[in-house]
Amino acid sequence: MYSRYLFIERAQLALLDASVIFAAFPGAAWVRHGQTLFTPSPEGSIKLNAYLFPASLVALVFVLIFRYEGLYSMRFGRFAEAFRLIRGASLGTMVVLAFMFFYRGYSYSRATIVIFYPLALASLIAIRNLYRGYRRYVQQNPAARRRVLIVGFGNIGQHLGRSLLEQPSYYDLR
Repeated sequence: MYSRYLFIERAQLALLDASVIFAAFPGAAWVRHGQTLFTPSPEGSIKLNAYLFPASLVALVFVLIFRYEGLYSMRFGRFAEAFRLIRGASLGTMVVLAFMFFYRGYSYSRATIVIFYPLALASLIAIRNLYRGYRRYVQQNPAARRRVLIVGFGNIGQHLGRSLLEQPSYYDLR
């Protein structure tokens, strides 16, 4: 049961990160191109459509990099997490720039990436801080806490007890 809640928490963070990155990529394109992003081209398609599929790929790349950076473990403080977010976002942006350099199907503006990087980074840090506040609120709510009794004093029981005491969680060890 404990692992299920950890999985749900990590999945929520990954979904939040992917949503922020997915929104930041077309958002940066809109800042760069303005209203012309929504006007139909001679072929009848809107230029925004060219940014939606790459935005999902960029979100996937960022989530994979953040997972590699250990950002879904919630074991870091705010500053350590922000530093890892900066490092992961920088690496992700470099990967996106490399893909844009070699992809010849559509000419993406590099200015869009210059706008995307600070927009995505600020949004990620803000949403992570909001999530921390939400998590703290839920953990302090007595109705949301679960009482836990560990039966057995073996290695597994000791490890579980230490991890429950060291990291704040939704469980109340009695």
